[in-house]
Amino acid sequence: MTLEKYLEDIAKLLTKLRKYKPIRNKFPYEALPKDGYILNYILDAKGLFRQLNGNILPNRPLNFVITKGGYLKIGIRHHLLGNGEDVLMAGGIRFKNGKIAELNNLSGHYKPTPEQASVLESLLKDVGLPVKRAKYEISTISSNSNGYATGTKKVKTIFIDNINL
Repeated sequence: MTLEKYLEDIAKLLTKLRKYKPIRNKFPYEALPKDGYILNYILDAKGLFRQLNGNILPNRPLNFVITKGGYLKIGIRHHLLGNGEDVLMAGGIRFKNGKIAELNNLSGHYKPTPEQASVLESLLKDVGLPVKRAKYEISTISSNSNGYATGTKKVKTIFIDNINL
């Protein structure tokens, strides 16, 4: 791919992403956590998420954010993944055999509302992430007077059926 084509593709993606309203970080001035981490990964030709050493991503609960630039960041601690900035989506993610199997909108720093969370399927399509039959649980997140999450209530569960590369 030429540099010109690459830049053209980036410009097209950023144009698509303008339709999504960023989700504000509720604690933007909080220091980035030292106990979090970001998993570096690649998406292989078969649509599998792999660590840089070639292993598929682990089958355990992780956090994710989709940045305003359309990049999926995976790891632990939303605030770290989003670098303290606003994002297009935040929540939990779980992989099975290198494929996205489960998603949710649970994040204490971003607290996506069910309305904000409802755009995830469209957002995944626009950023070109493959998903086949992933369970997506959307919840409301309640907070105390200081803004800290105190509980969740599942609103609905949907299945994202088929997003191909």
